[in-house]
Amino acid sequence: MTRRREQMTTTDARRVALALAIVATLSLAACGGRVANQPASASKPQRIISLSPSATEILYGVGAFSRVVAVSDYDDYPPEVKNLPRIGGWQNTNLEQVVSLKPDLVVLTQAQEKLIKDKLDALGLRTVVAPDRSLADALASITLIGDAVGEPEAARRLRGETQGRLDEVRARASPLPRPRVLCIVDRVPGTLRGLYAATDGSFIDQLVELAGGDSVAPHSEIG
Repeated sequence: MTRRREQMTTTDARRVALALAIVATLSLAACGGRVANQPASASKPQRIISLSPSATEILYGVGAFSRVVAVSDYDDYPPEVKNLPRIGGWQNTNLEQVVSLKPDLVVLTQAQEKLIKDKLDALGLRTVVAPDRSLADALASITLIGDAVGEPEAARRLRGETQGRLDEVRARASPLPRPRVLCIVDRVPGTLRGLYAATDGSFIDQLVELAGGDSVAPHSEIG
């Protein structure tokens, strides 16, 4: 009986981890986000550039991926991104390439705003800035991006499905033991140097808590 209970617990933990991975993939971006340089009666954008993997995944989730004409160097989902032009990384967006693709919407996250938005504005490009600090931001970003691309109903459905999965993860994790968790999000490859950890208040820290873990990272103002 004990062995069977341990097997069931392991299975539940794996399911929670899988559900959490799905939620993390679907989410990431925008309560209080902004749509800039948008005409009062803007039509559905037909040429969209995404500067962030999270934005690309949301565009896919609301059914607008067929209108995406370029993505960042880091995008790997959906698999079809391999067929799209790459316009640079986090801080080195190729503005000449962006202009040559004639986008009518550029989607970026709040973390990228101070690095690139002023340059996009100077080029007269319409932008969506999606804040990405918290889980609430992540859910609201689905609505923000969905509205910006003219897919509000698809965004409403996706947000509802995502919230449902979050609720399911929380419920499944609730009776399980709470492990102490340190989530490392970056490091010098192959070493334990230059470690960056998700801290209190960050999106990742909130997901750890929701999935039944207790973060051990020290507090940081920037998460």
